[in-house]
Amino acid sequence: MSQEHLIHCTNELLKSLTDGFELRTSAAEFILAFENMKKSPADPLYLTLKRQADEIIKQEDDETFVDADYDIAEGEGLLLATHHTHGEPTNHVWKDGLASPDDPKHRMSTWPSYFPKTMQHSHQNHNFPFHEANHPLLRQHAVTGMPHFVEMLRSHSLGGKIKEEKEMEKDFFSHLPHDHPIKARYTCRFL
Repeated sequence: MSQEHLIHCTNELLKSLTDGFELRTSAAEFILAFENMKKSPADPLYLTLKRQADEIIKQEDDETFVDADYDIAEGEGLLLATHHTHGEPTNHVWKDGLASPDDPKHRMSTWPSYFPKTMQHSHQNHNFPFHEANHPLLRQHAVTGMPHFVEMLRSHSLGGKIKEEKEMEKDFFSHLPHDHPIKARYTCRFL
């Protein structure tokens, strides 16, 4: 594991210790990140947090630490679906902050976004799977500052990749028999 992962798990554990949300999960992730380092950190903060995380895991059987319950009952919901479905988890942590485009016609052309209602919410914007820190296609390119998927499309269309693929397809078709379904556009019949 990397130092960056340990720092991320440290931040999550400190946040969980502050607000009490997902304490056991954060403690377990911190322990895994700490123990998977090539060289164990000697920083007193990490060692103290390691002991605290071990205590949290040991007290798991006593159920002293309980994750926050949500007041919303399960039932019909629309979390990321387009129509009502029974059993959809309406008490999901992302429910209160999911943002969608104003025009419903554009919902499939935008990335999902999340804006929590309060800063005390257990999950913040940086925890959302489609945040630029988490999703590889949304990470910013270091030189241009554009999202990575834009740079991929740009390099594919303007960088000569299309010409290379066109030549590859021509070579591939030249090796196929004349009556092959791909070459004959599915017009020949198979016996």
